[in-house]
Amino acid sequence: TRAADRERETPAETRAREATDAFLRHTLTRIGDAQGANPAPASAVFASHPLVVAAAARVVGAYAPWLGQTAGRGDGVAVARACAAYLVAALGAAPEAFRHASGAFHALCAQCADAFARNRDTVGGLLDAAERALPESPPAGDGAGPAGGGAFGGGGVDGDDDRAGVVEGLARVVAAVADPREAAVYAKRLTAPIMARAARHAARAKATGEIPSALAAELKLLASALRFLEFPGFDAAARRAAASGNASTSEIEHPALAALSEAWPTLAEFNAEPWRSVPAVADATSAVYQKALLCAKARGAAVAPHVLEALAATFAAHHHPSCLDAFATAAEACFSNTANENRAEFEKLHALFCPAFASCVEAAAACLSAHPIADKADVARALFECAHKIATFAPFVFLNATHAGNARHTTSGLACHTALSIAVAALSTRERDAVRAATALLSIAAAPGDVASRSETWRAGRKRSVDAFFSSASGESAVKACLLAGADHAPRHVLRPLAQFLCALRNTYGSAVDAWLANTLADASFPDAAAPAPPAAREAFRAAATRSAPGADGSLTGHGAPLDARRWAAACVDFFMVCRRELGEDALVAHQM
Repeated sequence: TRAADRERETPAETRAREATDAFLRHTLTRIGDAQGANPAPASAVFASHPLVVAAAARVVGAYAPWLGQTAGRGDGVAVARACAAYLVAALGAAPEAFRHASGAFHALCAQCADAFARNRDTVGGLLDAAERALPESPPAGDGAGPAGGGAFGGGGVDGDDDRAGVVEGLARVVAAVADPREAAVYAKRLTAPIMARAARHAARAKATGEIPSALAAELKLLASALRFLEFPGFDAAARRAAASGNASTSEIEHPALAALSEAWPTLAEFNAEPWRSVPAVADATSAVYQKALLCAKARGAAVAPHVLEALAATFAAHHHPSCLDAFATAAEACFSNTANENRAEFEKLHALFCPAFASCVEAAAACLSAHPIADKADVARALFECAHKIATFAPFVFLNATHAGNARHTTSGLACHTALSIAVAALSTRERDAVRAATALLSIAAAPGDVASRSETWRAGRKRSVDAFFSSASGESAVKACLLAGADHAPRHVLRPLAQFLCALRNTYGSAVDAWLANTLADASFPDAAAPAPPAAREAFRAAATRSAPGADGSLTGHGAPLDARRWAAACVDFFMVCRRELGEDALVAHQM
């Protein structure tokens, strides 16, 4: 109960609250005391049977918020520490209760992280106890609760390892340590046993030829821990630590990067054969990089060269979509958290990301030219989403990255032309995610937004990249593919984005787009020879869509005033629905007025 609420309590409410607090303190103290070697009879009952242990763990998890409120006063922190020790002991003593104990531990650490982190012995003791208690492989589910998780969360990156509740809870405590130097040491201690188990699983799998699922589980476990090592206020804490220790802030390691550096010698082995050919291992390794970079933000630029090299090499060899997802995260983390005035830092990042992005686009193009896009829809989706993030956070890279050597995919050699060409081709497929991501990429390229369009980067690089693409035959292909997709096979939720893209394209490139629209709609077999759109509907939309602003003499090319962007997109969507036989031809009448 908050202090403000207590001030409004009646005497009866105060007595009830105090009685409840006393009961909870008494009960949770007895549960916590049950983890000792020779607990008192009143506490020993809580360790008497796995079902009792599971129920006691659920009680601790349910009242973790109360423990968090009381941990800052009186003996509250001692009760919370005892309960944490009980839960860790339960992990090994009662495997049937593992899921509940892990989830409760996660909840308890989330509520009491600050109180635990103030005491070095508590943090070190929890890390040591957890290392001894965690099993070598993910424990088998006990059939209780939702599969792969538990009522209190802690299911890990993919929700399939109950050990994640423990490592995530420990990561929360580590991230609450006030001194970032100490937090970095604890982060390495948290990481070391995970990577030791991963190395043992790798050696075993290599020797026996078994599927390395246990190895992938360890890497996912590391990713689960990393996502809670963000360390809010790291920069301010680093400045304080540097001032007190006569060091520079750049010398103080971020806890997430400390964990990654501890794991790197082992991770480097998994970036090579045979491990990077295993999708589960490659996906888990990519997740580790993603979580570390998201937590470290601008500090992640220090490890970006190694991460990008590993991601690009693995993707070029095996085309795992997760590599592109991690690449996109790296761009977001590095560029969105770098100060605009730090030009030298930006130039270093550009020199790093440009060849890596071009390499990934080249590899994706080779994959998608060797296989139908429908068969590699995940690769196409990941490519478009990665390019979209690059265009958003690193526009210089998007506009200027060039394929090395002889560019076989585009005459210009620009990576963005290759990505945009593949996006246009993807519009002809029925793959929902690929079409959605392709439309988003084409849209941001054609209309990056008012702020981006006014930036020096877009003004300097747009003409030779985006404008050269959309004002050429590729632009006509994009218009035709967009109209065919919307009128025939595109998912329903993409119809408006397709219309908005066409509108943005027309607003930017004017009469050329009008001519392409007219040419496409003049085809009597549009969109499908077996089910062509009504001629009147095609003509009505063409007339409404190609209206121009008044000329010098006040004349209009069409009947009536030109449609604004909102009405233009609405008319386009209605036309798509008419072509799909979901609206009648009269749906376009209003747009002719």
